[in-house]
Amino acid sequence: MGAYLVTGGAGFIGSHIVKKGLELGHEMTVVDDFSTGNIDNLAGLNIKLMEGDIGNVNLMKNAAKGKDGVFHLAASVGNIKSFENPHIDLRVNYAGTLNVLEAVRNNEVPLLIFSSSSAVYGESGNERISEDDCLSPSSPYGISKTAGEFLCRVYGKKYGVRTVSLRYFNVYGTYQRYDHYSNAIPIFVHYLRDNIPLVIYGDGRQTRDFIHVLDVANLNWKFAEHGKIEGCFNVGTGQSTSILDLVSLLQEVSGIENPGINFLPARTGEVKNSRANITKLLNSINYQPFVSLKEGVSSYWKWSGEV
Repeated sequence: MGAYLVTGGAGFIGSHIVKKGLELGHEMTVVDDFSTGNIDNLAGLNIKLMEGDIGNVNLMKNAAKGKDGVFHLAASVGNIKSFENPHIDLRVNYAGTLNVLEAVRNNEVPLLIFSSSSAVYGESGNERISEDDCLSPSSPYGISKTAGEFLCRVYGKKYGVRTVSLRYFNVYGTYQRYDHYSNAIPIFVHYLRDNIPLVIYGDGRQTRDFIHVLDVANLNWKFAEHGKIEGCFNVGTGQSTSILDLVSLLQEVSGIENPGINFLPARTGEVKNSRANITKLLNSINYQPFVSLKEGVSSYWKWSGEV
């Protein structure tokens, strides 16, 4: 089988990609500086772990040596977070991605799968966002991911690397730990477990396309193993859920009937409606999401009570 590198492989999504790779029989190497990744996510796995920053040229050159492909997930993540210190996004998401691509080029690695984001679209205004929509990021984070995609495209054309940019919508699931910048599900679950009133920015009618992390990991490997497909693809379910409907589902799953809710003004840089058009994805890869939102939220609620 193959040998693959995952940057940010101790993170929420990266660790699931690592586990799926091991299940498929591949040799897996992880580079992570543990600024946001968690070593517990890799517990008991037979991997090669290289601790360090993707900005370290020698580290990345050695990590990419002899690899059949690289999954690049290491990043500073979050629209709101990026306004507080945009220089981190510039250093990690742009310069870091450039360094990873250089390591890929210098080692003649044939494949790089880049974890991008629906943040590249900003506020599209369309009911369903497609890859043909204008890229209009509304945050430093979205700008950095857009730049990362263009770097991948340039390196693909110039050096013959097959690059795939996967524009994740709202990924959730086990190993996604709470912090102030998390998306709605880990924040709401944390608040519910601690009996803290939920906070909703705006009227709660804003929508998100929630996709489970196991579906995301499977898709990464489908693209890796296809051998020919390249370019940019939305990664979502094609379904939209309002924040108010998400709260109702969490009430059902948790058994907490009347959580307090505080409504606050909408935040700068936050997209109101986000739903993926996944026609291009479906036409390219044999894909059917197998984790429903209710099933995924239920498993996440259970996991959050065990960590």
